[in-house]
Amino acid sequence: MAVLAGFLCTLGIPNSLFHQPAWLFFMPIIGSALYYFVALSSFVAPFSINKRDLFFLPLAFTLGTFIIGFNWIATAMGNFTTMPYLPMAIISIFFNLALVFQYVLFPVLVYFWHKSNRPLIIKMRNSKIYNHSRPAWHALVIVLLENNLTTYFTFHAGLSWSYLSPYLGLAPVVGAVGFSFVSNLLAFALAEWAQNKFYGKASPRFEIVFVAGFILLNLIIPLNSSHEEKKSTMIRLVQGNVSKPVEPDLDLNLCMKTDGAVETYKELSFMPGPYPKLDLIIWPEGMYPTALSSHQLMVENFPVPEMLDIMITTTKTSFLVGANDFTYKNGVPKKSAGESGYENIGNYNAAFLFGRDKKIKAVYHKNRLMPIGETLPFDFLYPIVALYARHASKATPGKGTALFELDNGTKFATVICFESLFFHLIRNHLNALPENVHFLVNMANDSWFGNTMQPWQNFFALRWPALENGVPFIRVATTGITGIIESDGTYGPRLPFNEKKAIDIVVQTPIIAKTTIYRFLGQGATFLLFAIYIGCSAILRRYLRRRYFHNNADILHCLFKLGDEIAQYCQ
Repeated sequence: MAVLAGFLCTLGIPNSLFHQPAWLFFMPIIGSALYYFVALSSFVAPFSINKRDLFFLPLAFTLGTFIIGFNWIATAMGNFTTMPYLPMAIISIFFNLALVFQYVLFPVLVYFWHKSNRPLIIKMRNSKIYNHSRPAWHALVIVLLENNLTTYFTFHAGLSWSYLSPYLGLAPVVGAVGFSFVSNLLAFALAEWAQNKFYGKASPRFEIVFVAGFILLNLIIPLNSSHEEKKSTMIRLVQGNVSKPVEPDLDLNLCMKTDGAVETYKELSFMPGPYPKLDLIIWPEGMYPTALSSHQLMVENFPVPEMLDIMITTTKTSFLVGANDFTYKNGVPKKSAGESGYENIGNYNAAFLFGRDKKIKAVYHKNRLMPIGETLPFDFLYPIVALYARHASKATPGKGTALFELDNGTKFATVICFESLFFHLIRNHLNALPENVHFLVNMANDSWFGNTMQPWQNFFALRWPALENGVPFIRVATTGITGIIESDGTYGPRLPFNEKKAIDIVVQTPIIAKTTIYRFLGQGATFLLFAIYIGCSAILRRYLRRRYFHNNADILHCLFKLGDEIAQYCQ
């Protein structure tokens, strides 16, 4: 059952069976309900899940998600390592546990919660308040797990709601965490209903009413104001379709590009387009052929490299390029005479913005590094891993973010590669900036994953940062998917996957960049929805019981009775 649950969950995102399964957006809720049905059995039959099951249950769920959803992990592992396929596939299945970490940890918490048998928990389990709000408590726990204990991109039941864009008016208010809470609330209610032989007569009564009201509010609240005055920014996105991965030098940690890649990007940058004047040209992650030094360019006023000089002179526009930044850590050299300046040198995966005046405007250093490809948990393992991982390298993690500004006054921020999947990281970056931005940029190198669903899933996931923060999100990848997601979550112009091409887009943004309620609330949106649910549930139950009955009958019967009276009144 756990394998089937994982399989159903991944039907709600782009997968190897359906590229755009919009009509299956509710399947993660069904899959989660099935998984919770198995995991929550320890609540009604304590210790029916033994320690061995605590290992195999999450592993079975992970296998289900791996079958059609995250099987691209094996392809990526094959590009990184020289291991045979069988051990590589087994390792990739275990690696997949990081993507569904909250599902892994939840049955463990359930087991030890019951095993502890603490008085407070016994009191809560026997109280009417806990019994009536049990799905909400469980949903709150699972959302807190997925937002606070994961170090990699988390797959969650609320992710597929973005298929309903642009009819998600509450997205800028409660964000992905709020929709995940609502999805898990209904999933736990369905799981509890399936176990009614243990709980007595139970049904997902108020939960369905609450979720239906939540959906209705999304439909009637507009996402954007059409009468708002907007400004236009013309941007060229360059997708060079570099099919081979970037080859790092393990000794120097400098990126050495594949033959012809640089000429391809220059050719696409120089080609004529539909607009007489561009405001920005964007290259993907790490596609500049040599390492740069932000300290030399910004502090010591070194001239830009010759190739950049030619590109800016020819196109007469600003350039945002991904390159290695071989510069001082924290931006300054060591001052002690006895210390080696080289020891304070860091190798950052960076995004550089060069203006039309051929000067560097800003630089961003990647904060979250890719496991194996850019970082290892223990440095002493690097020489060993490098023997088997062909593309293993070490980079320096960056700190903070950067505000990029174009000549026309448009402001934006950028994240690099899989950083776009950490929604809370994007929110923290935006809150740390001195001004609001007009749009976001994600520069990525997805060539590691080949012709799999990973690029589609990454582009699909960008809908949530766009919705949460109320700004368009531009993605530029080496092989795709390259394009723009509008602030209402709808897809804008994009390039076909695995094609060498460039596209010119017009980004329409408000003249005055704004913020959203979610940017202020963050994870607090989960507690807000939890409080609203508990309050509405208590008030409704109390009113209906006083009005229609005086025993402990199921509230669903009361709603039917209320419906009959309304029907009779209408007649």
